[in-house]
Amino acid sequence: MSAGFIRTARGCRAWVRVSSKRDEFSELTTRRFPAATRAGAIQAWRVEARRRLHARLDQHRQQRIVEHGEAGTFRADATTYLEAVQAMTSYKDRVRDVGVWVVAFGDRPRASIAAHEIRTLRDRWLIDGPRRHWQRINGVGQWIDVAAPLAPSTVNHRLRALSNLYTVLDGRRAVNPVQDVPEVEESAEIPRALDYPTIRAILAAMSDQGRAVKGKGNRLAFSLAKVRARVLAWTGLTPKELASIKATDLYWDDKFLIVPARRKGRGAPGRIVPLGPEGLAACQDFHRLNAYGRFGSGSVRRAWQRACRKAIGRSTRLYDLRHSFITAVVHATKDVRLAGRLAGHTDDRTTSRYATAALLGTLRAGVDAAFPDKEKPQ
Repeated sequence: MSAGFIRTARGCRAWVRVSSKRDEFSELTTRRFPAATRAGAIQAWRVEARRRLHARLDQHRQQRIVEHGEAGTFRADATTYLEAVQAMTSYKDRVRDVGVWVVAFGDRPRASIAAHEIRTLRDRWLIDGPRRHWQRINGVGQWIDVAAPLAPSTVNHRLRALSNLYTVLDGRRAVNPVQDVPEVEESAEIPRALDYPTIRAILAAMSDQGRAVKGKGNRLAFSLAKVRARVLAWTGLTPKELASIKATDLYWDDKFLIVPARRKGRGAPGRIVPLGPEGLAACQDFHRLNAYGRFGSGSVRRAWQRACRKAIGRSTRLYDLRHSFITAVVHATKDVRLAGRLAGHTDDRTTSRYATAALLGTLRAGVDAAFPDKEKPQ
């Protein structure tokens, strides 16, 4: 038996469930296949079915915000706001975060919402949650809500979404109660950068063959997941930025690519990323295989994590490739601002959080110089 489908005497039965207790949404879709159907074809159907169900969930979330939105209520204002920010690259996340506030304040006039009420919700999330947790119930994986504190970054994202709603609808100088609610202090993260010999070993462990195309049976002679992971490793792009790259953004003679401007958060201007030998080779394969356009980052992530377990015995995050790129630049140049420009950061403090790993050696040398080990031979 493979996750998501079982073989029976009459064939195979596959299923996909997408649920969100917070959104009062739960849908299950099933399909029967002939006994001779290959596992790859069944899994391809499950991927597509999951994509369709997630699209329904997004529509359901938007519909819940729009429903019963009487003029003058927070719900109606949220609908107006979401219509105004549809061009955001993180629009789906913004719908989710605004939806949390709609549940709390939906039928009230927005002018009646006070800072102390926002602070109370912030503190409740930090203590009780609820937090979404992935769990298998009767063999079917689904998200459930559990009483557990939310991460500070999650709470801060919700506060920023609400603050941006006030700013977009009323202007920067208007009354904004969120400004009186301080964000949660986020503890420094353990550096997640990998050294590039390790990255090369993981990339080498990734399969060169892609998944089978539905209906054709045989596996592809190349892996788009591996090609995309290589580009991410040697350019420092995010998966969303890679999905926005077009053929006209690659300049082969000058060996660089142009990353389009970003509208998320404060936004960021477009930037130039020079390509080294391995980055150029990765982009050439990316272009040759016509891997442009939107793609499911989940397939790249799963292929990456399988290779990690094979090469180094543990999983790492796909986003660690971006951390690794920035850290390597800081380590080589000792210039945080330069690394920030290559990464597209508008604030040097962001780059400093990413590049902590590059400073560990210097910090360790400082401590060792101040407090030498007396037992070591001179």
